Amino acid sequence: MRNGIYFAGAISDIDWNKATEWRDKLYYALIDATKGQWRFFDPCDHWNEFGEVISPEESVEYDLDHLRHSRIMILSVEHGHKSTGTLIEAGVAYERRIPIIIYNPNNEELHPWLRRIATHVCTSFDGMLMFLCDHYLNEV
Repeated sequence: MRNGIYFAGAISDIDWNKATEWRDKLYYALIDATKGQWRFFDPCDHWNEFGEVISPEESVEYDLDHLRHSRIMILSVEHGHKSTGTLIEAGVAYERRIPIIIYNPNNEELHPWLRRIATHVCTSFDGMLMFLCDHYLNEV
């Protein structure tokens, strides 16, 4: 995904609205800010509220393929940062040198490993948008 942004964060074990609210808000803000120059991948788009997918293995491979072809990862820890899938995604992004922007609006203490692999940690939505625009989105 050339000029792609991957949205990572807890999906399972939290309320569906909590899983999707920040993603939807970010998607619409970035569509406006990037004027169509960037694409976005949200794992929630192929995962319904009941957690049903064609198969868990297919979902994992599909997500990781999109992540590997992204230029940036936005990792939300707003609703916790202990999701196994999210942590694995962060490890893959780090190994592929994909910048990881952590959205931490509750300013929670992050595990040292998350702090280590983060390119930048943002504690506000507007601050995250400003950082993305200043450092990544306007380079196209």
